[in-house]
Amino acid sequence: MLRDSQAHVQSYLASESKHSNVLLVQGARQVGKTFMIRNSLQQQPNTISINFEREPDVKLAIDSTKKFDEFVDLLTQRFAFKPHAGFTLFIDEAQESEKLGSYVRFMKEEWTLTKVILTGSSMTRLFPDDVRVPVGRVEYLHIQGFSFREFLRMHEVERYLDDAKSTKSITDELHQILLSWYDKYLHVGGLPDAVIAHKNGQDFESVLRFIVASQRDDFLRNENVKSYLFLDALKGVANHIGSAAKFTHVAGNNYDAKKILQKLQEWYLVSEIEQRGESPTQSFAPKRYLYDLGVLRMLRDNAIPKISLLHTLDERLRTPLGGLLENAVNIQISKGPPELGEIAGWKKNNKEPVEVDFVIKHHGVALPIEVKASLNVGERHCKNLFHYCKIFGTKRGVLLALDVKKSFSKDQVQIEVIPAYLAEELK
Repeated sequence: MLRDSQAHVQSYLASESKHSNVLLVQGARQVGKTFMIRNSLQQQPNTISINFEREPDVKLAIDSTKKFDEFVDLLTQRFAFKPHAGFTLFIDEAQESEKLGSYVRFMKEEWTLTKVILTGSSMTRLFPDDVRVPVGRVEYLHIQGFSFREFLRMHEVERYLDDAKSTKSITDELHQILLSWYDKYLHVGGLPDAVIAHKNGQDFESVLRFIVASQRDDFLRNENVKSYLFLDALKGVANHIGSAAKFTHVAGNNYDAKKILQKLQEWYLVSEIEQRGESPTQSFAPKRYLYDLGVLRMLRDNAIPKISLLHTLDERLRTPLGGLLENAVNIQISKGPPELGEIAGWKKNNKEPVEVDFVIKHHGVALPIEVKASLNVGERHCKNLFHYCKIFGTKRGVLLALDVKKSFSKDQVQIEVIPAYLAEELK
């Protein structure tokens, strides 16, 4: 299936730059990085593909080299590589090598007409403490699971989203159809294998359990942490989505909590969103989100019935639904990994319950975004957005909810209500 991120890869491959940056493709395991790159390289001539997990002998040989020239000789002898003849070198699970990161800068500086793509599920390990990140010689592409649009594309109903995007007034029939599909998306998530199983009427929940189990085994093979912390931390984050994050949500002591959270973020399984205040000096506890909605729901909903956007009407049950929706929006509006700081939350202070879920840069202007799991939005749902806009003098805010498109205006500020299934269109 054609992924939206594939356009970036194809643009990179088509570039005629004499000295191309090295493209670092990062993201959690099982989100489809390798498939997307291999799909992009199908028509690319002179391609060398290496997977360090499947070809440990190649990794060992590279790690045995002492300088870049020896690395080039190795590629030449084993793969007929020519550094100035328009080759493309693709290395999967690149972070498994102890030496490759130190060679990245020379791949751009010394090779001409060569494209290099390195992928991995914990790319911070590519550049250990003794290796500087070669700034200006690399570019990053962060891959997540299927977006809602891609989820629909896999089910061959993407046209519904195109229709909703292209009209100012979404019909009630189309709105109900999209809410029903969005409900499925929140339940299944975006991991490709789980989505394919769902499409084929198979047990996607068992696929999710297998993915989490394999991620746990892989994580514990590579990280020196207490084994029980992996699932404890993921469950702790899942159970407190939408709330201020505390270390006690994750582990019994702060040391263990900090360590496991740092590692989970390096593996792109958990993200933290900074919560800012009225002044740059104000800071609050961050919010944490999981990388996939299906995994989040599976970890959290074991003891309660499935929560539905359309059919769960009890307010007590719609509160956790709000957290799930907030996590979905975080995935949908993210352009890259959270360390880029492109998204933040906002909170007035610790005394007044006035906060905005997300603030992003949209066409160069700060855009406040609130998320509400409400099927019928009124002006009262917009009070925090109006408050934010009044303080900072902005004229526009967005409320993502489960209602149709509408807007509310007050004191020259306009709050647009947009269905949450259109959230990624705000990128």
